[in-house]
Amino acid sequence: MQKLNRNRFLAILSAAFVPFCAVPLIAGAQGFYDPSGKCSPQKHASIPTIFDQPYGKARTELSSVGWQPVPNRERIRSNDYSPAEKWAIDAGYTELEACAGTGLGPCKFSYTDAYGNDFKVITEGEDTGVVARFFFVCS
Repeated sequence: MQKLNRNRFLAILSAAFVPFCAVPLIAGAQGFYDPSGKCSPQKHASIPTIFDQPYGKARTELSSVGWQPVPNRERIRSNDYSPAEKWAIDAGYTELEACAGTGLGPCKFSYTDAYGNDFKVITEGEDTGVVARFFFVCS
């Protein structure tokens, strides 16, 4: 079994668990959102219908309305990725933060818009990834 360094472990932990416990989230037709409004920026690029879409299609849709992938070049260049991350790396998705190597293989991708908002997309599925949820990250 490959030994994970501390940063890699934290990235995997973040991708797998933080989306579930960071803020109280409610399922909606478009993924998950924060009903308290604490994590809903006043201004942001529009969010297209991406829930349950293959990640490649969702990525194209997000880009078409102003969301830009946030490259994680250090992560991609490290060559220290799990088999669950291979599909995203092979596809050139430099915005990949991490994937969990267990269960549904959730992966987390990072985006920003012209307003500087931090937006995350979570996929499930080890072969191509389907959007399972998405959310803003508040500072």
